[in-house]
Amino acid sequence: MTVESIGAIHPLQSFVTKCRERPLISMCLFFAVGCALARLGLMGFVIACLVASLVIFVTRNFRSQSLLLAAGFFVVGWLRGTSAELVANDDVSKYINPGNVTIEGQIVSNPAEREGSASAIVQVYRILLKPGDERHCSGFATINLPLSKQIIFPGFGDRLKARGTLAAPTELRFDGGVDSQERLAVRDIHAVLHVKRSTSWSYISAGGISFGRVSGWLRNTMVNVFHRSFLPGRAALLSGIVVGSRQEMNPKLEEAFQATGTIHILATAGLHTGVVAGVLIWLATKLRLKRQHGRILAILCLWVFAFAAGGRPAVLRAVLMITIYLGSELLSRQPDGMTTLATAAFAELAFAPGLVFDPGFQLSFATVWTILTFSPLMKLVAEIGHKQAEKGRLQKLGAMALVFFSEAALLSLAAQIGSMPLTAQYFHELSFIGVFANLAVVPVVSLVMIAALLIWIVGLVLPVGAAVLAFITSPLLKYIESAVIWFASLPGASVNVVSPGWSFIAFYFVCVGFTGAWLKQKVEQYQLENGMGLFALPTGPDEP
Repeated sequence: MTVESIGAIHPLQSFVTKCRERPLISMCLFFAVGCALARLGLMGFVIACLVASLVIFVTRNFRSQSLLLAAGFFVVGWLRGTSAELVANDDVSKYINPGNVTIEGQIVSNPAEREGSASAIVQVYRILLKPGDERHCSGFATINLPLSKQIIFPGFGDRLKARGTLAAPTELRFDGGVDSQERLAVRDIHAVLHVKRSTSWSYISAGGISFGRVSGWLRNTMVNVFHRSFLPGRAALLSGIVVGSRQEMNPKLEEAFQATGTIHILATAGLHTGVVAGVLIWLATKLRLKRQHGRILAILCLWVFAFAAGGRPAVLRAVLMITIYLGSELLSRQPDGMTTLATAAFAELAFAPGLVFDPGFQLSFATVWTILTFSPLMKLVAEIGHKQAEKGRLQKLGAMALVFFSEAALLSLAAQIGSMPLTAQYFHELSFIGVFANLAVVPVVSLVMIAALLIWIVGLVLPVGAAVLAFITSPLLKYIESAVIWFASLPGASVNVVSPGWSFIAFYFVCVGFTGAWLKQKVEQYQLENGMGLFALPTGPDEP
């Protein structure tokens, strides 16, 4: 491949070529579009057919089987999204009324505690409308129970009976955003049971050992060890960083994270799972486990961690991608970032099509997609740094520092580019110092994550040792808190904006995609002209 041939490739042609070489990316895209348009009913199907006709016209040099496969994925996505919109006739939400009812069911989520109450998701089996009128039903409901010092809140897998008011989820709509009803409907939850007194519910039976119960135990033990080892404010911050538990965090500090574009630090995702995966693989190496056994153990532990962190779309996406990455190593296959991201999106949407409208899902995948789009520029910076490092020890240290900060800045900038329009759409706020705040905080967060895992392990067997480690770690937490508050206090740190609208957002991401393709061409030209990165110019579907 020559410099002239690279420069002659149009970004649209580059996109079509990538879709042909990695069909799973385009298939997952069509599946997601089908899930989204299912909400429009038959009209959505007609719109999609018109768009598909336009795509066929633009990419008419595609092979016919690729188009048929893409159309098949769209139809499957539309059918899956349509089926998810249906509510069963015996769903518990059909019995919503102003009076009190008694339900019987099993807890299928890790409880969340906040301000004297706790909530969890219950799979409902039976409902008692009035004496003598008991009916079998199905579906899920969120249950809110008052907390009492004498009563331990039930855990994952426990069966219970509770009496209270069954109501529809409260509608709290953000301008241009998604209300709480839709967020719960994503998980097939259409009802909420409000229990007023701690005496209005009782255990039926305790749950056995299960995946969810183990993850709940992991979450609770982590939070308890942190609270025993740190001051309350530090413990709340560390719980938010490690497992996304913000119940006891200072609201003003949480607002500062939001204003500086560092709120992702409190939403367990790629940064956190990457650190945990690295620690698990390091431990497997030190224990001299076979490579295959170490990877399998890391995957299992990561899934437990994902559910301990709440099982939100961002952490599930991250764990899915790492699972696919490690799985490809086990199968001796070359992993590909975009294909891995598309597979993770397909897996989540196949399970819950409504996630396509979830802000967390959109932010998570848009951010990672943007990072992958601009990854050739980051690789070029790393390669230039490694080339400079060959000149001597002093140059090596300087080059390593330059590469570290340059890559961190580019990574933060790419993440900001991916999240900006969606943040404006849902939260009406934009941060212009996010790149600098992330540069100052994220490297320290990685160290805190490693320290937190060590404190948790030591705290289970030696609380005094955990307290000593907590004393050493506290200055890092103090630094994170102070840095975020300082950046948030700067004039113009964040500004309020109106929702840009979905048409603008779609156009924005198309422009980002074409810009990324153009940058990739320029990077490849530079590499060829300077005799660099020849290994990074693939011609087939096995691009690293």
